[in-house]
Amino acid sequence: MKRFFFGFLLFFVLLSQSVYSEEYSLFHKDGKYGIITKNREVVMQPAYDWISIGANSIVVYNDRDKYIYNSSLELLFSGSWVNLLDYDEDEIIISESSSPKKRILNVLTGTITDY
Repeated sequence: MKRFFFGFLLFFVLLSQSVYSEEYSLFHKDGKYGIITKNREVVMQPAYDWISIGANSIVVYNDRDKYIYNSSLELLFSGSWVNLLDYDEDEIIISESSSPKKRILNVLTGTITDY
């Protein structure tokens, strides 16, 4: 039940973060999501199941894989079977399903530290 609650909470937090970017927008094609600029230039092809655009980061889900980009579309983190436990403008707490260890990704600097 805790896992469901945190997943549900995370979904709404990420959903609320998706309205912060003035530079990028989501688009949907053939059941997948991609990202375009406000000038309608495709910067990420529609190949993903879910995308959240925040003020300083972009979180992308594809099946079990998760990718975190900064606002310049530089890949900061990728992993399978990880959970994103908390999310704000500057930091994301990451937990791997197979380990109790948690890490903090600072999306501004790209550094990952133990939690």
